[in-house]
Amino acid sequence: MNKKISQKKFKSTKFNVDQYWKLSYCLYRNDSNQIDYISVIKARSFESAKRFLKTKIKEDDATIKIKILQAEMFHKEYLFKRSEVEDENIINIKDWGDIRKCCFPNENNFLFKHQKNNLKIKV
Repeated sequence: MNKKISQKKFKSTKFNVDQYWKLSYCLYRNDSNQIDYISVIKARSFESAKRFLKTKIKEDDATIKIKILQAEMFHKEYLFKRSEVEDENIINIKDWGDIRKCCFPNENNFLFKHQKNNLKIKV
């Protein structure tokens, strides 16, 4: 990989076809614990991905709020760790299949939320 791909450029682009976005966010209720999650959203832009996530969270439970929303778009040179003991790797065919299976929106209208850690912080 000669040139680092800019997530900033991806976030400001509206694509002609859906892209897969990794959204990291914190959910909380008033006077309650906050928990960090990661979800995959399929959308043509970062703005659309944020809107899909916010709409779905509100639809599932109107008392839950989102904060600290961060995003990255998956692409052919995207690097990530599959486990704590492995080095970063480029996405392979199996990874792309897993990304497609867990993305929202989907035919079951289900948002997969992967909890980032078990640490709960009191607000």
